[in-house]
Amino acid sequence: MKLFRVNDKGQAWLSSQPETAMGVQIVGTHGSFADESLFILGGQVAFRFHDYFPAELEDAPLDMNALPWAQDNNSEDETDSIQPFSAWLAELEVLSLDLTDLQVIPRVEFTLFPTGPFTSPPQPGAWTYGHLPFAGTTGANEVYYRWEPWPISRRINQSKRTILSGTFTAPMSEVPFMPTGFSAVARLALPQLLPACYRWEVRPPANTPMRCGASVPMFGQSGGGVEVAFPGGFKNVGPIANPVVLPAL
Repeated sequence: MKLFRVNDKGQAWLSSQPETAMGVQIVGTHGSFADESLFILGGQVAFRFHDYFPAELEDAPLDMNALPWAQDNNSEDETDSIQPFSAWLAELEVLSLDLTDLQVIPRVEFTLFPTGPFTSPPQPGAWTYGHLPFAGTTGANEVYYRWEPWPISRRINQSKRTILSGTFTAPMSEVPFMPTGFSAVARLALPQLLPACYRWEVRPPANTPMRCGASVPMFGQSGGGVEVAFPGGFKNVGPIANPVVLPAL
């Protein structure tokens, strides 16, 4: 699976768009979502849909030793991970997004179907059952968490204390069930292979509009977690701490 670095213009555009799932944006042209789609992880790194299930992946898995920021960090501080991540990111081939006819595909319009050696699945329905079916507002003093794949977030601005519109989180009750990067991918049914090792804590003001629901099984993952999305984003109550660095396994 070849990874690409999204160019600066593409990253800026992605920051203005909602997420498909926590830390993931699936991008395609209007009316053409399948093999031409791109998966964007953390608003910075991309891979192509048709590379998601290469036959060779089982025989040649990704080398975890080549992903130093995804390893356990006893300091629980992201600062030691930024330098190796930035160096690794700079070495990736740049992918220049043509923004003429692109859109971020919402989860209700996209279902990942394996190809190649897998059994052909049934055809998808017109919508995804159970996707954030409830709308409401936050209460006072509520805390939410967010698991991301990279130490540098494109959805959270610490200096301005802002969280972008269309950003996914989970309530405090989910923290014990996602102690590692891979467990977050499984429980949140994320369409990605890489672990989400960086856990951010955010605090929306009272009465912030949100949508919530259970994460249903999708993308070959178990689901079962509780998701909360903020369609309009918000300004954090107080400073935003650096993310806690979780082990991958």
